[in-house]
Amino acid sequence: MEQTKPQPLSAGHVEITNACFSSDSLIRVQISTVSGSLYHPDVQLCSSSAIRIVSDAGEDSISPDHEMDIRSYFKEKSIDQCVVKLFSDTDSTDGIRLLSIQRGDENPIYPGELEIWYESDCDAFQIVNTVPMEQYLPGVVASEMPSSFGLEALKAQAVCARSYAAASINSGSEVLSDTTADQVYRPCHMDDIVRTACEETRGEILTDENGTILKPHYYSTGWGKRADSGVFSKGKLTESDRTNQTVIPAAVSLIEAFPLTEQNTLENPDAESPWHMWRCDLSADSSLMQEKFEKEVQDLYVVERADSGYVTKIQICFRDGTCSDLSGASSIRSLLGSKDTVYTLSNGESRSNVRLLPSPYFTIQKEESLQNNTQDHTGSSEETPVFQIIGSGFGHGCGMSQYGASGLAAMGYDYRSILAYYFG
Repeated sequence: MEQTKPQPLSAGHVEITNACFSSDSLIRVQISTVSGSLYHPDVQLCSSSAIRIVSDAGEDSISPDHEMDIRSYFKEKSIDQCVVKLFSDTDSTDGIRLLSIQRGDENPIYPGELEIWYESDCDAFQIVNTVPMEQYLPGVVASEMPSSFGLEALKAQAVCARSYAAASINSGSEVLSDTTADQVYRPCHMDDIVRTACEETRGEILTDENGTILKPHYYSTGWGKRADSGVFSKGKLTESDRTNQTVIPAAVSLIEAFPLTEQNTLENPDAESPWHMWRCDLSADSSLMQEKFEKEVQDLYVVERADSGYVTKIQICFRDGTCSDLSGASSIRSLLGSKDTVYTLSNGESRSNVRLLPSPYFTIQKEESLQNNTQDHTGSSEETPVFQIIGSGFGHGCGMSQYGASGLAAMGYDYRSILAYYFG
C-alpha cells in the first residue's frame, strides 16, 4: 500500500509566509566564549577587507589582514566601547574574523558589525554582533544541522531558524544568544548547500492562521512521538512517602532488543539516527550520584509520563528508607545526566561529554553489582545498585526533529511537506 505524504501547509493550521515580515531585519547576537561565558578576557580581530573602528575617540581605519588587539587599542584611545564594521558590505561572504575565539578548528568570521565594550568589574570585554537576518541565518543553519542532511531538510531548518529569530524580535528580545539558549550561531565554514537553502527560502517564516509569527522549536532526534511544550518544565526535589505512592517501574513500549536496527519510516523518520536508541549504566556509588545526593541511593523509579511517553516524574529512594520526588523533564534530564557518563548508541558507537540525559524518553532497570559491594558494621555485604537507563532520541522532543527532517527528505519530501509533518 502506498504511503500518503503529509498535506501541504494550509490555512487553519500553520502557514509559510513572508507577507508580514521583512527579511532585512537586523539581529543582535551576544557572542560567547568557548566555555559559554559572555566575558572575553581579550579580543583580537582582523579582516580580509578594510575595516573601520568608530568610538568616542573618532574613527580609525584598519588595513586588510592587519591583526588588531582591542585591549591595547582601548588603552591607547582611552575608550571603553567601540563599533567595528567593514568599509563596504557589498560582499556578504566577507566579515570580521575574531582571532581570540576558536570554533572547532576555525576562527569565526562575523558579517555585519561588532559592538565591543569593556567591563571594568571583571576586566573583560563583551561582544554583540549586529547583522541582517539573511546574513545571520547561514551561520545558524550550518551550526544546527549537518549539510549532509540534504537541501530540503536544510531549507526546513532555515525556515525554522528564521521564524525563531523573527518571533524573538517581535516579542521584544533585544539580543539573542549564540548558544542553545536560543540558536547556535557559529559563522565558520559554510557549504554552498547551506547558503542555497537560506537563499531559496529567503524571507519565509512560519505563522498561524492569524498571521502571528511562530517560534518553532527543533531538536536532534525524536522517539516516534512528539512532545508538547511541557517537556521544558522544571521542578525541584521534594520529600515523598514511598508507601503512599503507586510507582510505575520502567513501563513504556521501548524495544527491548539492543542495539536497535530499524530503517526510517513515515511513522518514525528518525530511526537511522545513532541516537534513536541509547543506553547507559549509573552506579549508586558513582561520582554522579555522590555529587548530586548526600545520601546513598537504593532505588530509582519512573513515576509519571506524558502522553508522548516522556518522563515527567521520577522517585529516588535512599538506603535510610527516605524518598524524594523530582518532577519536570528538564530537571530530570539534568539530575541524571553528566558529561562523564558513557552512552552506547544503536549503531554500536560510544559517546560521552553530554551534559544532560540525551532525552526525557527512557526506562530504568535496576541491577545489582557485586563488584562494588560495601560492608556494614556486622561484616555482611550489601550490593551496590546499578541502574541501566535505556532511552530513545536526543533533545527535548518538541517541534521539528532534525534527523526526522533528514529522513523525510531522503524519502522524497520537500521542505514544505517536512514543515507540515511537524507543525501543520
